[in-house]
Amino acid sequence: MAIFIVFLYWVFYHAMFVIGKSGGLPPMLASFSADMVGAVVGIWLTLRAST
Repeated sequence: MAIFIVFLYWVFYHAMFVIGKSGGLPPMLASFSADMVGAVVGIWLTLRAST
């Protein structure tokens, strides 16, 4: 499961890199969006596991 989560994060990170580089999103937003989504998913998984 952990390898799958890391793989999904990497795919999302790479997609945001491409979108930021092409000008679809501001580079600062594109660079941190994968981290923000990862943090939200991590918090959600932690809360779900503790209940």
